Amino acid sequence: MLKSMKNFNQLLEHCRTYHAFQRDSVDKKELFEALEASLKAPNHKFTFPWKYILISGETKKKVAELAVEVKSKGEQLPPAKIEAIKDKFLNPKLVAFCQEKSDSEFTSKEDYATLSCSVQLFALSLAEKGIGYKWSTAKITRDERFYDVLDLDPNKYEVIGLIMAGRPCAVPKPRQRPTLDEVLTLRN
Repeated sequence: MLKSMKNFNQLLEHCRTYHAFQRDSVDKKELFEALEASLKAPNHKFTFPWKYILISGETKKKVAELAVEVKSKGEQLPPAKIEAIKDKFLNPKLVAFCQEKSDSEFTSKEDYATLSCSVQLFALSLAEKGIGYKWSTAKITRDERFYDVLDLDPNKYEVIGLIMAGRPCAVPKPRQRPTLDEVLTLRN
């Protein structure tokens, strides 16, 4: 028999997108536990479309530099703006969640659903540890140079998100969400 998860709804109440993280605030054990949890996502037909890339060291520095290039659009940015962009990528742990491509449109859609569920499980596992996250689909994740930096074949994989994880610098206020009454239709 399963144990009651009395704190699950409370955990959900504290999940939100964080935008600034303390540098190196997550250890590998915490991160790997959350990645393990993410593999429990439902997966129709057991295609197991996951590929995770933990970005660190020199690769992380290259990603930060590329982020500045993409964000600047070829214009000169002030030094403070450059440092702010770099910090967004250098402070948190970075994990690229990638989906193996399929020739079947239906399978691709289901595999994307699997990856979306895996991101949520990852986030919940992190939140339980007091770690915040951001699922970024910023322009950099679709830039061919990002795939080059990650040594990832864009013909085989698609980056569905760059997940940033770390202890947050500040906790944003929760956003208003629809109530159940607003979205539920009952049919007898």
